[in-house]
Amino acid sequence: MIIRKATQDEYELSHRLYKRAFPRMERRPWFLFHRNPKTITLYSLLDENKYVGFMIVLEIKDTIYLDYFAIVEDGRGKGYGSKALKLLKEQYKNKTILLELESTKEIAADNYDERVARKKFYKRNGFIDSKLSLIVFGQKVDIMYLGEDIDLKGYIQIFQYAYGKLVTRMMNPKPYL
Repeated sequence: MIIRKATQDEYELSHRLYKRAFPRMERRPWFLFHRNPKTITLYSLLDENKYVGFMIVLEIKDTIYLDYFAIVEDGRGKGYGSKALKLLKEQYKNKTILLELESTKEIAADNYDERVARKKFYKRNGFIDSKLSLIVFGQKVDIMYLGEDIDLKGYIQIFQYAYGKLVTRMMNPKPYL
């Protein structure tokens, strides 16, 4: 398996997968991923030259934020996700890697079991629960990391740098317990 910057064709495949894999309320406008090419990278995940998924990564100084990560539907459960995270960790071995996922504190959520399984997946791959839990775009999310934990100020700085102040204000990140 390899991870590389997406080609134009892979960019289109990733856009279609993005729409299928993430509910509308969790998706940022796709054009934002063009906004800052020095900071925002779309990676394709390939297995023997076959497209199996993508990662959208924000890179700010010593911090990597895994903003979106998806594996094609028929590739799930085949180890691609763990292999992709291993490659990402190797590529950014001296940097902190952060991600957010739907909160597992929302026990009444319709997809609670899926949320718990997703969190277990990241824990199996070495990620640690952050002390920071947030409400972002009105949704409760948990933050996980490899390396150093982050605080609210650091979280906001990542998004301001990558997407700008307006988008960050629209996200309206606030801590919750």
